[in-house]
Amino acid sequence: MSQQEKLYRIEIIANQAVRDEILKEFAVIGCNHYTEIPLAYGKGRQEPKQGDSIWPETNVILIIYANHKTLLDVKSTIAIIKEIFPHEGVKMFIMEQS
Repeated sequence: MSQQEKLYRIEIIANQAVRDEILKEFAVIGCNHYTEIPLAYGKGRQEPKQGDSIWPETNVILIIYANHKTLLDVKSTIAIIKEIFPHEGVKMFIMEQS
């Protein structure tokens, strides 16, 4: 199977504060097919995201199945988002599908 034929599962876990920016950039690169889990709680390297009065922030999870070109576009997009918002948690995980 060539690299262009491979399928990748991309998971992005991000602070809800950057959700709109990510989706705006997805529209620019033509990444129009994704699943959004709009409310996710957790704790990474920064403060917990619990959506309550003590820890009011939350995360969003985006899942994308993509070919190699879209994978590269999404990776570039997330790198830009991380540069613009260096203190907001944004993580991306990539799994090659068989």
